[in-house]
Amino acid sequence: MASLSSHILVLPYPAQGHIPPLIGFSAALADRGALVTLVNIASIDSRIRERWTWPRELEGSIRFESLDFPYDIPQGYDASCHVDQGNFVQALRGAQVPFEDLLREMLNRGERVSCIVADYLWGWHVESAKKFGVSCASYWPGSATWINVHYHLPLLISAGEAPIKGKICLNSSLVTIYVDGDERTISYVPGLSPTKLKDFPYYARMEFKGTLEYLMQEQEKTLRNFGDNSCLLINSAEELEPDAFQSLRKVFGEKCTGVGPLFNLDPARTRLCHSLREEDGGCIAWLDTQAPKSVLYISFGSVVALPDLELQELSKAVLEMERPFLWVLPPEQKNESTKEITEAARASSFTRGRIVSWAPQLQVLSHASVGGFLSHCGWNSVLEAVTNGVPVLGWPCAIEQNLNCKVLVHDWKAGLKIDKAEK
Repeated sequence: MASLSSHILVLPYPAQGHIPPLIGFSAALADRGALVTLVNIASIDSRIRERWTWPRELEGSIRFESLDFPYDIPQGYDASCHVDQGNFVQALRGAQVPFEDLLREMLNRGERVSCIVADYLWGWHVESAKKFGVSCASYWPGSATWINVHYHLPLLISAGEAPIKGKICLNSSLVTIYVDGDERTISYVPGLSPTKLKDFPYYARMEFKGTLEYLMQEQEKTLRNFGDNSCLLINSAEELEPDAFQSLRKVFGEKCTGVGPLFNLDPARTRLCHSLREEDGGCIAWLDTQAPKSVLYISFGSVVALPDLELQELSKAVLEMERPFLWVLPPEQKNESTKEITEAARASSFTRGRIVSWAPQLQVLSHASVGGFLSHCGWNSVLEAVTNGVPVLGWPCAIEQNLNCKVLVHDWKAGLKIDKAEK
């Protein structure tokens, strides 16, 4: 049992892509002797208690607390896909009150809280920590390159480059954004290699001018609150993004460090359940039957849904290619465009490919039979692929995925991008 002299509250953002890395971070803290309290909204907390498996040696070092929250995140869905997005965001802001009530209760019963580690997207956690005199670490779930670009967007605004003008396509079924952006290259952002405007995060575009203005206001507030008891933790490593980290230290000082990748490559830990979705473990047995480096793994993560025409063309190409494949196709992403390939894969005579609703991705990418990864370039997927030495075909769709793909392809030379003209 860890000592209360090192008691850390960890507050993940309620989304599939955000929770597992902070779970990994919590396990790493517990491995080093800290007592960790994982704080989640009620519906996420109950699911973690039911489904997460922990190494026996960490039992007693990680405990759980829940926050009252007016929304139940649907099973398997990312928080950002919530149908009532506006009110959901307001509810996230309102979670500050029950969190502070929980913190006050802990302190009143004599528990010492050494530090709060909270996902950057909560926003209010630095203010709460300051109010109670507790140290605070903001966890950035993406790349150092992304947050570096985020904090230097005022340079583009002052230069008249942002909000960026250009053609944009929004897919209404799930959060998917395609950009036919400006081909101009920006070379004056510190810590960023030359980057085309179309590869900047989606919220830097004219269509999201209101969002951009709001984020810049929040950014100023964060910098004002960032004091002696604050630091920034990034899900990356300085060896991967040295220029971005160097640039960020000019913004945040030395209290900016990489703590990633936040997953464990120990086979015993890799097999532990680290997903809010039900994983199809049977796909690992199927991979065991395939030749080394022969399988194309396909996954677009927990948020992205391809437009119907592109999904139809991809399904056709996968059926026609003479390579084995493993495709993660969640129920909410299936439609008439995937009917043919879904029915083909379901047939007992079809042995060349397998379609699953969700997969244990770390196990898949570390499997000897996987030779490539067709990915939306979410940051977790990028890190997991690169760490396991799997080359990536990047098909970025939303948020900062174009920027991740640019880092992967141009900076690291670890993959290829499928441009829209080639799709």
